Amino acid sequence: MNVLVIGASGLVGNSVCREFLNNNFIVTGLVYKTSALIDHISYKEISINLISESLSKISDKFDLVIHCAAIIPNGNLSDEDLFFDNQSIDKNVLLFCETHHIRLIYFSTVFFYNEENTVSINENCPIRKDLSGYYLSKRTSEDYLIHSNITSTIFRLSSPYGDLSKQENVMKFFDFRIKNNLPITLYGKGEREQSFIYVEDISKASYLAFINNITGIYNLNYKKSYTMYELALIIKKHYKSTSEFIYDYEKTDFKMNVNFNNLKLKNTFNWEPQYDLNQGISKMLR
Repeated sequence: MNVLVIGASGLVGNSVCREFLNNNFIVTGLVYKTSALIDHISYKEISINLISESLSKISDKFDLVIHCAAIIPNGNLSDEDLFFDNQSIDKNVLLFCETHHIRLIYFSTVFFYNEENTVSINENCPIRKDLSGYYLSKRTSEDYLIHSNITSTIFRLSSPYGDLSKQENVMKFFDFRIKNNLPITLYGKGEREQSFIYVEDISKASYLAFINNITGIYNLNYKKSYTMYELALIIKKHYKSTSEFIYDYEKTDFKMNVNFNNLKLKNTFNWEPQYDLNQGISKMLR
C-alpha cells in the first residue's frame, strides 16, 4: 500500500509517516524546506512548494493521501494572506485527490466551534460566523470535502504536541524556563485550560481510520483538558526543577470552552488516546 503524506517534516506529518512505515506501508513524504529526516527503505521524499507548484508531476499511484501541511498563524502574516496561502495549498491537494480518485485524511481544527457553547462540544455543535485567516481556510476546505466526491476523513485536532523543536507555544515556553530553573508567571491562578493531544495518538488514529475505511468528521483530542498550572507542574516534576511559580492576579488569560467531545471517534472504531499529558510530556522530553 502506498501513502502520500503532505507536510511530512511537520509535527503531525512526521509521526504519521513513521506510523505507516511501522505498519509496512510505502510512504512518500512531501516537504517544503525541512527534511523529515526519516531513514527507511520504504520512504522517499520530494521537496515542493504547494502554494505555487502543482502536484501534477507527482505519481498518482497512491492508496491514501494524508494532508498535514498548513501555514499556522504566527503573527507574521495577515489573515488575508493566511487564508490565501492555505487555500492555495488545500486546493492543490484536493484537486489531486479528486482527479485521481484517491482517499484523503485531512487535518482540521477544533478551534472554530462557537465559544459560547457551554456544554460538551461535539461535531454537530455550531461553528463561529466570524472566522478568518487560517480558521476560515480550514472551514472552507471542510465544506468543499463534504460536498465533493472525495472519500475523506476529517480530523479536527486540539493542540497537538510532540517534538518541542517544531513548536512555538506555551509548552515550549514553559519547558525552556522550567528546564533552566527560571520563574514562570501564571495569569490569575493559571486556571486557563487547554486540550492537548499527543502526536502518536494522532498518527495511530489516522492508521486505524484508514484500515477500517472510516469516513466523516471527528474531533481528535484527549478526553480531558489541563490548566496552565497543571501543565507547568508536570514539566517541573519531570525536570525536578526549582522554578518558582509567580501568580499575576492583575492579568487574566483568555477564556474559551475546551470541553471537546471525542465520543464519536471512540464509538466508530473503538479508538481512545493512550497518552495523558504526564505520559506524553515524559515521552516527549526523553
